[in-house]
Amino acid sequence: MDEEISLATGTEAGFLEKVTKVFEGHGHFQSAVSGKKGASKLPTGAFMLKHYAGEVLYSTDNLLDKNRDQLYKLHQEVMSTSKSKAVRIMFPPIDSRSTKRPPSAGTQFKKQVNELMESLMQCEPHYIRTIKSNDKKMGGVFQEDLVRHQVKYLGLLENIRVRRAGFCYRTLRSSSSGTRSSARRPGPTSRGPRRTAA
Repeated sequence: MDEEISLATGTEAGFLEKVTKVFEGHGHFQSAVSGKKGASKLPTGAFMLKHYAGEVLYSTDNLLDKNRDQLYKLHQEVMSTSKSKAVRIMFPPIDSRSTKRPPSAGTQFKKQVNELMESLMQCEPHYIRTIKSNDKKMGGVFQEDLVRHQVKYLGLLENIRVRRAGFCYRTLRSSSSGTRSSARRPGPTSRGPRRTAA
C-alpha cells in the first residue's frame, strides 16, 4: 500500500491488482479482479477475506487517501513536547531535518501489530479448562445439562469450529523439552479417602 501511496500515479485499482497478484492462490482470499469462481459477485474494487469469524468484504474506495493519514511534522513536534507522558509516548520526537516521508497509518498499524505479536510469542500461557460432571462431587455421575451449559459458556464449541475451519495456531514443542511436570492423581492422603459411586 505504501508503494501505491508514494507513487504519483498510484490508484486503488493498482493496489487491488497488486494484492490480487500476491494472494490470488490463497484459499482465504477473493478479489473482484481475480479469475476465481464467485469473484464476479463482488462489487467493483472490492476484495474478500475469509476470517475465522466469517467472510469479510473490504472496499478499496478512498483506501489510499485514508492511509495517507500522516501528521504534519510540526504537529508531531508539538505533541512530542507535551507535559503528558502518555501523549509523549504516542508521539515520539522526530528529526525535523529529515526529508524521509513519514509512515502511513497502515504502516504504523502493521508495526504495532508486529510488536504485539512479538510480545505475545514470548509468553507461554498455560490453562486447563475443567468441566464439572455433576453437582454431587461424585465419580461416575454425569449430568448432561450441566456439562452442556459449561461447554457452551466456556466457548469450547466455538473454539472447535474455528480450529476445524483451519484457523488454529499451534506452537511446535519438542517432546523431550522437560518444561512441564507430569500430573499426578491425588492419593488418599491429600484429599481424604476416595469415594466410589453407589
